[in-house]
Amino acid sequence: MNPEPSRKSNDPSVVVALLNWNNADETMGALASLGDVVYENFDVLIVDNGSTDDSVARLKEEVHRITAFQTNFVLNKENKGFAGGCNTALQWAFQNKREYILLLNNDTEVDKHFLTLLVRTAQEQKDGAVFSPSVYFYDNRSLLWFGGPTRISFLRMDRAAQCGGFQKKVPQNAPITSLSFATGCAMLCKVDVLEKVQGFDERFFLYYEDVDVSLRIRKAGWNLYWVPESSVYHKVSQTTFSRLGRPIVHYYDVRNALLFSKKHCPLWGVAYRAIWSCFTVAKQVIKIGIRRNRMVSTAILMAVLDYYRGKFGQCEHNNLIISQ
Repeated sequence: MNPEPSRKSNDPSVVVALLNWNNADETMGALASLGDVVYENFDVLIVDNGSTDDSVARLKEEVHRITAFQTNFVLNKENKGFAGGCNTALQWAFQNKREYILLLNNDTEVDKHFLTLLVRTAQEQKDGAVFSPSVYFYDNRSLLWFGGPTRISFLRMDRAAQCGGFQKKVPQNAPITSLSFATGCAMLCKVDVLEKVQGFDERFFLYYEDVDVSLRIRKAGWNLYWVPESSVYHKVSQTTFSRLGRPIVHYYDVRNALLFSKKHCPLWGVAYRAIWSCFTVAKQVIKIGIRRNRMVSTAILMAVLDYYRGKFGQCEHNNLIISQ
């Protein structure tokens, strides 16, 4: 029997998908925050991405104590990354006939009205498929991390995707604005559209998968919108930097920027990527020679080499994964 949202109304059905990987505490914090949400017709799906600690046992034991809504679990046998975890959630949403899926980082807290505002906009903007809230820094809730106009620059391989973040709090009555891309930190998506574009590209594993799917959705004829009055608060980089370490972040950022460029940049990008890669390799070799940030430089070198060798998905270089 298919699970149904626990709180029924005439509003569209939404599943809020949280990815967990060895971090039950943050996931429980996100669940507690969702308990205050006033939108009625939603349930929660926790996708555990192959945790090796006691996350699943703790979450299953505590979930009914901290939430009143129905919470479902899907357990991946291995860490499939953000892209793979989102695809697991999408498959569940499609099979269980949810109209919308809200992909939400587990290191977030939400305003109680955020989901109502997103769904209302989705119902009004018939040409839209993805709807993004304003994402603020958790520790400074007057400072915007993601929101406002976004743009993509294929000439900036280090910052191909740029958003209007790091600004002061969005003024009241700021207009709903179209986006070039949305952030996977918090994005409400039409399930049928996300299914039609075949979800997230799991080659990315981590980083750029949200920008990639945004462009594929736009190429399919749909728009993306920023809903400024909808608010989410993000404990920025707490998961990535504290538990993965900086070198691995550079690895995914560089390798995936190259893959993203290959998928979406016009033909001139072939030559540009080659020139950029040669310059980057030479620069990192020099840095290693003078013993400056050697692990970061090694990570960038491995990223470029793995891109040209066609090695995608989860990083296989254990020395980068454990380095801080």
